[in-house]
Amino acid sequence: MRSNGFYIESVPTRSKPARSRTGNTIDEKKQAIGSTSTIPGSNLLNRNRNVSDLLADIPRPPDWHEGVPCSTADPDAFFPTHYNDVQTADAKRICAACDVRTLCLQWALDNREEHGVLGGTTPRDRQRIRKEQGAA
Repeated sequence: MRSNGFYIESVPTRSKPARSRTGNTIDEKKQAIGSTSTIPGSNLLNRNRNVSDLLADIPRPPDWHEGVPCSTADPDAFFPTHYNDVQTADAKRICAACDVRTLCLQWALDNREEHGVLGGTTPRDRQRIRKEQGAA
């Protein structure tokens, strides 16, 4: 027999106890636990929901958002790290020339959007507008 230079020594192992037949199936595990609500993710199991149903729950941009200037612009301009005048200037300039600016602003207010420059407003601007609308 040819040697590859490695020698493997036999190491004694502990004998494993025989597996019991109880608790091996999902149904038996559920019964052992007592409630499916305690199993992580059980609310997603056996719900007869397919992927399209799950994807339908994810918010999508409104139809009026297609073809507007911000849909092809750099997203970083609309979601800056700080909402100061310098970092929001480009986004506000693009919004000022947009035909659906008022729709965008109303959508942001209706959905209580807390991030991004939308409808030419920052989150702080929209918060002020909501307070003014609530007072009126």
